Amino acid sequence: MVNWKFPFSILCILLLVSITGIGQKKFIQSFDPQGAYQNKYLNAEGDGFEFESNQLKEKVDITTFNAELIEAAVLGRLNVWRSKSNRGVLVCKPSLQSISQGYVSRYGKTRFENSAVASQKMKLFLKKVPKYMELDFTYLEGAVGLVEVVENNRRDYFYSTYYQGSEVNLYAGTKSRVDSLHPAIPLHLKTYDQLVNEIMKLLTRGRYARYTKSKAYDLVGVSVRVASFSTKRINQVKFILLIGGYRNKYILPEEE
Repeated sequence: MVNWKFPFSILCILLLVSITGIGQKKFIQSFDPQGAYQNKYLNAEGDGFEFESNQLKEKVDITTFNAELIEAAVLGRLNVWRSKSNRGVLVCKPSLQSISQGYVSRYGKTRFENSAVASQKMKLFLKKVPKYMELDFTYLEGAVGLVEVVENNRRDYFYSTYYQGSEVNLYAGTKSRVDSLHPAIPLHLKTYDQLVNEIMKLLTRGRYARYTKSKAYDLVGVSVRVASFSTKRINQVKFILLIGGYRNKYILPEEE
């Protein structure tokens, strides 16, 4: 008797890969390389931000989430950080912004986890972009990440409307340990400034710093979206930053 099980399973895998590839091709081709990026907080040059500092002191409420404010602040602070190392400014590029907006809107938060797996999936996606989308620059790299909107250093937390002090009804620790001697410790929303600082740490340290600090890149696109909308859990914000460049003399060697 001929065993068809193994060949059939291989065929299914190949078919799934083919369908996924076709889906990504159409997805990438849907990007608008010339589309204008409208951000009221960016300056006319597209390399810095223009807003009152007190806007960053506001609490991050996901129901009125201001993605543009974070995107502009990240771009501005990234250029300030690069200037300290005599690096040129990164200028917002419509095509990169279109790609970043598409990526952050299409994929769930597992694609943005602070892990090597999420980073590798992003890199594999970016390698396909030049195949299906015409770019007027040569090099393309990116960075992804997740940040929480609530301050919580103890990790364990619980939801309750019985206690007071938290604007999101979230409290540190476990409910069973709360008593007259151990009151509930309220958790609070972060400010936009805190969120921007956390994103900057992810961009300027570790695996992504070698690209964000490189002289080889001149162009940038950054998109931020709320990753979860829960009333009883700590919500997260996902982001992707893309950088592109024309030159090759400063390009760092590929990681092995």
